[in-house]
Amino acid sequence: MDLQEAKEECERWLAHLDAQKERVHSLQRVAAMRRRGEMGLSEAREKIEEFDIRAPTVYDGSRLADAIRVMLRQI
Repeated sequence: MDLQEAKEECERWLAHLDAQKERVHSLQRVAAMRRRGEMGLSEAREKIEEFDIRAPTVYDGSRLADAIRVMLRQI
């Protein structure tokens, strides 16, 4: 792995983290709306299912460790 590939791998990891954060914020908004009574239970469940359907991605961190090693050698 060269430095450019290491940077790209780190960018993929950061993008994965951003997607996770967005999912959490979306779930928090649904929970808040449900607590305030702005959304029924069935509607809240539907929204949560939508998040689960489009977001089940897993990041394979095996290449991230290699990327970090390459980048550390550069500094």
